[in-house]
Amino acid sequence: MYVFKILDTFAAGTSILVAVLFQAIGVSWFYGVQQFCDDIELMLGFRPGLYWRICWKFVTPVLLMMIVISSIVTYEPLEYNSSDKRYIYPTFANVIGWLIAAASMAFIPGMAIQQICKIKGTLREKIALSISPVWEHEDIRQRKCVKRFEKKHWLSF
Repeated sequence: MYVFKILDTFAAGTSILVAVLFQAIGVSWFYGVQQFCDDIELMLGFRPGLYWRICWKFVTPVLLMMIVISSIVTYEPLEYNSSDKRYIYPTFANVIGWLIAAASMAFIPGMAIQQICKIKGTLREKIALSISPVWEHEDIRQRKCVKRFEKKHWLSF
């Protein structure tokens, strides 16, 4: 029960919310709400309404960020309450728990950095290629317009 409580608290709580936050930001801001809506229209035959686009781009990332921040701010050291006794985990157990959480949370930006380092070209090209779909890579390499570097991409919803 000792290890289960540590993993349950640290591996399944804040770290999953951080992963979902990265995913929401990645889809709505980097991939783009317009492109995402185009894909949904291709699959379902209709475009999502304004409500969904606003939620994907603004509401969901802000709410997730608020939840993550509040879960970190209101964190209390682990304790286990059974029917007959109360056990307070030592500091090293909490440190191990935070290391487990940090390892899973650091994987996402770590892989993004690894992807950027792996691609050949200038820093601008590396970023453009890493946040763009494969079918746009040839245009980026030929120095044509990078759709994700335009103001319209970031401001549309």
